[in-house]
Amino acid sequence: MSNFGKLIIVKKATYNHNNNIERKSFSFGEKEFINRYHFIKKNKIYTRYFFLGAVVKTFLNLSKLQLLRVLGNISGLTKILKNNKF
Repeated sequence: MSNFGKLIIVKKATYNHNNNIERKSFSFGEKEFINRYHFIKKNKIYTRYFFLGAVVKTFLNLSKLQLLRVLGNISGLTKILKNNKF
């Protein structure tokens, strides 16, 4: 356990989700990063790791030719940077 927060990860945890949604849309890409950022802030994880991961994730989406999702990712990052002063 780290001194940063109270996040615990259980190795054998499982999760089942029956709702299969299309994950190529602009709005999904935008919400993906905004929700991840809120999770990072809530659990007091370093934001620099979030931004590094966001850049990597954006390039991975670009390599899969998910262009709308990439644009949503960029829009989400822009909103995060606009609303937070570093």
